[in-house]
Amino acid sequence: MRGFGPPTLINLPFSTNVKETLPPKHIARELFDNYFAHDHLCFPFLLQSSTLSIIEPMYKDPSYYGGNAFEAFVFDMILAIATVNVYKLDWQMLPSSENHHARAMHRITDVLQAGGISSLQAILLLCQYRTSSSLQDTSASMWHLVGIAVRIAFELGLHRESAYDCKSRPLVETDELDMLRRQEIRRRCFWSVFTLDR
Repeated sequence: MRGFGPPTLINLPFSTNVKETLPPKHIARELFDNYFAHDHLCFPFLLQSSTLSIIEPMYKDPSYYGGNAFEAFVFDMILAIATVNVYKLDWQMLPSSENHHARAMHRITDVLQAGGISSLQAILLLCQYRTSSSLQDTSASMWHLVGIAVRIAFELGLHRESAYDCKSRPLVETDELDMLRRQEIRRRCFWSVFTLDR
């Protein structure tokens, strides 16, 4: 975990009580909208509909945040990335992006251990945060993160056409539509990694 952020972040107090640490729900929704209107356009590796759907349970059910490592990580990282950008617009009432980032980093081990496309999306979120954050020189850690992303993408076989086995045909079954969505996310993850590497 030390390689992913400043050492001081590890010593910050961590609370799983969402209501203590997160902005009000309407502000979180605005931050998500900001992320999908701007940052997501450059690197569209998350599915917007399913990502937006995690806002409601985060605030409604306190156990949801504690029991879903990947969703909690994505939630905190989107808040961190969007907060970096809205600070440029002088939203002084928001907690700093470092608070959201620190909370997300408490989940990184669980998310990366799960492997698969989720771990690649987590690395891509960290890369997005590093590209927008101007607090320190992050060039060395960015190269490290991009290298990890490239390795995961190759291990998942995302560079091969055979990884995308859904052909152009009318899809009617819900399972087929879900498979097509997963395939599209895999393709977008690959091209996001390719773009960052270039």
